[in-house]
Amino acid sequence: MYKYLYSFSRVSLSILFFPLIAFASLSDSAIADEKATAKKAATNEEIFTYKVIGGLTICNALNLGVDFKKAQEIAVRTYINVLVGKHDKKIKNPQFKEETLSENNLIYGSQFMLISDATTRCPKDIPDEVKEAVEDQYKKLDKEIKKNNKKNKKNKKKR
Repeated sequence: MYKYLYSFSRVSLSILFFPLIAFASLSDSAIADEKATAKKAATNEEIFTYKVIGGLTICNALNLGVDFKKAQEIAVRTYINVLVGKHDKKIKNPQFKEETLSENNLIYGSQFMLISDATTRCPKDIPDEVKEAVEDQYKKLDKEIKKNNKKNKKNKKKR
């Protein structure tokens, strides 16, 4: 009889403690999963790599006879999917601060970046109006940078 009670008590204790042990292990694995899913911001090297891949995608698609707008859209969508899926739209800016890109920055920034990369990689395949638009945008950016540099110099002198 003692053997049966002893066996019964061991079985009943294991039945009682099994859910507690299982719950505790699940909560630990859930915490580990949560930490694992915290997405890191894209570094400059990663952004450069994605830009090169996007530019090459446009060039390769154009070489295969795909329309420019479709080639561009495929590359931009892929670039955005990577930044959203792998990095949750986060990048490290030049000051090494993490920032989350807005939808506009994500779409228009990636479009300009990938098209300008493709323009340097396969200029013969890029439509002339697109090359002109890229050049105009670079000129605008250059003017903006020069303005900001002048403002920064004036601000430093005031200090």
